[in-house]
Amino acid sequence: MVLVGLNAKAENAAGVSTMQRQILVVDDDRGIRETLGALLIGEGYEVQLAENGAVALDMIRRQRRPDLMLLDLMMPVLSGFELLEMLEDGDLDLGAIPIFVVSAFNAPLMPGRNGGGVKRCFGKPFDAELLLEAVRNCLAEASVAPPVGH
Repeated sequence: MVLVGLNAKAENAAGVSTMQRQILVVDDDRGIRETLGALLIGEGYEVQLAENGAVALDMIRRQRRPDLMLLDLMMPVLSGFELLEMLEDGDLDLGAIPIFVVSAFNAPLMPGRNGGGVKRCFGKPFDAELLLEAVRNCLAEASVAPPVGH
Protein backbone atom coordinates (compact mmCIF):
# COMPACT_ATOMS: atom_id res chain seq x y z
CA MET A 1 0.00 0.00 0.00
CA VAL A 2 1.41 3.39 -1.00
CA LEU A 3 0.24 6.52 0.77
CA VAL A 4 1.00 10.04 -0.34
CA GLY A 5 0.12 13.19 1.55
CA LEU A 6 -2.24 15.39 -0.45
CA ASN A 7 -0.74 18.54 1.01
CA ALA A 8 2.84 17.32 0.93
CA LYS A 9 5.36 19.89 2.09
CA ALA A 10 8.11 20.76 -0.36
CA GLU A 11 10.57 21.00 2.52
CA ASN A 12 10.34 19.91 6.12
CA ALA A 13 11.55 21.87 9.14
CA ALA A 14 15.17 20.87 8.51
CA GLY A 15 15.01 22.24 4.97
CA VAL A 16 15.19 18.76 3.44
CA SER A 17 13.13 18.33 0.31
CA THR A 18 10.53 15.66 1.02
CA MET A 19 9.17 15.47 -2.51
CA GLN A 20 9.75 12.03 -4.01
CA ARG A 21 11.26 10.79 -0.73
CA GLN A 22 9.81 7.35 -0.12
CA ILE A 23 9.74 5.61 3.26
CA LEU A 24 8.79 1.97 3.73
CA VAL A 25 7.14 1.17 7.08
CA VAL A 26 7.27 -2.55 7.97
CA ASP A 27 5.29 -3.60 11.05
CA ASP A 28 2.75 -6.34 11.71
CA ASP A 29 0.77 -4.08 14.08
CA ARG A 30 -1.71 -2.22 11.88
CA GLY A 31 -2.11 0.61 14.40
CA ILE A 32 1.62 1.28 14.54
CA ARG A 33 1.94 1.00 10.75
CA GLU A 34 -0.85 3.52 10.24
CA THR A 35 0.40 5.86 12.99
CA LEU A 36 3.90 5.94 11.51
CA GLY A 37 2.42 6.39 8.04
CA ALA A 38 0.30 9.34 9.18
CA LEU A 39 3.26 10.99 10.92
CA LEU A 40 5.44 10.66 7.83
CA ILE A 41 2.71 11.80 5.44
CA GLY A 42 2.29 14.84 7.68
CA GLU A 43 5.93 15.62 6.95
CA GLY A 44 5.33 15.32 3.20
CA TYR A 45 6.89 11.93 2.53
CA GLU A 46 5.52 9.23 0.26
CA VAL A 47 4.87 6.19 2.45
CA GLN A 48 4.59 2.49 1.70
CA LEU A 49 3.14 0.14 4.33
CA ALA A 50 3.98 -3.56 4.67
CA GLU A 51 2.68 -5.97 7.32
CA ASN A 52 5.75 -8.24 7.34
CA GLY A 53 9.19 -8.72 5.84
CA ALA A 54 7.91 -10.83 2.93
CA VAL A 55 5.52 -8.10 1.78
CA ALA A 56 8.28 -5.51 2.22
CA LEU A 57 10.70 -7.60 0.20
CA ASP A 58 8.17 -7.94 -2.61
CA MET A 59 7.55 -4.17 -2.59
CA ILE A 60 11.27 -3.41 -2.69
CA ARG A 61 11.81 -5.76 -5.62
CA ARG A 62 8.81 -4.55 -7.64
CA GLN A 63 8.74 -0.85 -6.90
CA ARG A 64 11.16 2.00 -6.51
CA ARG A 65 13.76 1.37 -3.81
CA PRO A 66 12.77 3.28 -0.65
CA ASP A 67 14.93 6.10 0.65
CA LEU A 68 14.49 4.78 4.20
CA MET A 69 12.92 1.75 5.90
CA LEU A 70 11.33 1.69 9.37
CA LEU A 71 11.47 -1.96 10.40
CA ASP A 72 9.90 -3.95 13.23
CA LEU A 73 11.78 -7.09 14.23
CA MET A 74 9.16 -9.48 15.60
CA MET A 75 6.73 -10.26 12.75
CA PRO A 76 5.15 -13.36 11.24
CA VAL A 77 6.03 -14.81 7.81
CA LEU A 78 9.41 -13.04 7.44
CA SER A 79 10.69 -11.24 10.53
CA GLY A 80 12.76 -8.09 10.60
CA PHE A 81 15.69 -10.20 11.80
CA GLU A 82 15.38 -12.44 8.73
CA LEU A 83 15.09 -9.48 6.37
CA LEU A 84 18.18 -7.88 7.93
CA GLU A 85 20.04 -11.17 7.57
CA MET A 86 19.13 -11.36 3.87
CA LEU A 87 20.40 -7.82 3.37
CA GLU A 88 23.53 -8.53 5.43
CA ASP A 89 24.35 -11.73 3.54
CA GLY A 90 24.04 -9.96 0.21
CA ASP A 91 21.05 -12.05 -0.86
CA LEU A 92 19.53 -8.87 -2.21
CA ASP A 93 21.21 -6.59 -4.71
CA LEU A 94 19.39 -3.48 -3.52
CA GLY A 95 22.15 -1.15 -2.55
CA ALA A 96 22.27 0.24 0.96
CA ILE A 97 18.83 1.17 2.22
CA PRO A 98 19.09 3.12 5.48
CA ILE A 99 17.09 1.27 8.15
CA PHE A 100 15.62 2.41 11.44
CA VAL A 101 14.60 -0.49 13.67
CA VAL A 102 11.40 0.35 15.58
CA SER A 103 10.66 -2.55 17.89
CA ALA A 104 9.51 -3.58 21.36
CA PHE A 105 12.23 -6.25 21.26
CA ASN A 106 14.68 -5.22 23.96
CA ALA A 107 17.79 -7.21 23.08
CA PRO A 108 20.63 -5.03 21.88
CA LEU A 109 20.76 -4.54 18.14
CA MET A 110 23.61 -2.30 17.24
CA PRO A 111 23.47 0.17 14.39
CA GLY A 112 25.91 -0.81 11.67
CA ARG A 113 24.44 -4.16 10.68
CA ASN A 114 23.84 -4.67 6.97
CA GLY A 115 27.00 -2.82 6.04
CA GLY A 116 25.81 0.17 8.01
CA GLY A 117 22.19 -0.23 6.92
CA VAL A 118 20.77 -0.06 10.47
CA LYS A 119 21.25 3.58 11.34
CA ARG A 120 19.10 3.90 14.46
CA CYS A 121 17.11 1.74 16.87
CA PHE A 122 13.93 2.97 18.56
CA GLY A 123 11.96 1.13 21.22
CA LYS A 124 8.20 0.95 21.39
CA PRO A 125 6.54 3.07 22.45
CA PHE A 126 8.59 5.63 20.54
CA ASP A 127 8.89 9.39 20.79
CA ALA A 128 7.36 10.68 17.55
CA GLU A 129 9.34 13.93 17.51
CA LEU A 130 12.67 12.15 18.04
CA LEU A 131 11.83 9.64 15.32
CA LEU A 132 10.83 12.37 12.85
CA GLU A 133 13.98 14.34 13.63
CA ALA A 134 16.10 11.23 12.99
CA VAL A 135 14.26 10.63 9.69
CA ARG A 136 14.91 14.23 8.60
CA ASN A 137 18.59 14.01 9.56
CA CYS A 138 19.12 10.66 7.85
CA LEU A 139 17.53 11.82 4.62
CA ALA A 140 19.44 15.12 4.75
CA GLU A 141 22.71 13.16 5.03
CA ALA A 142 21.66 10.89 2.17
CA SER A 143 20.86 13.86 -0.06
CA VAL A 144 24.43 15.18 0.20
CA ALA A 145 26.15 11.79 0.04
CA PRO A 146 27.52 10.54 -3.28
CA PRO A 147 25.43 7.91 -5.05
CA VAL A 148 26.00 4.28 -4.04
CA GLY A 149 29.01 2.85 -5.86
CA HIS A 150 30.80 6.18 -6.35
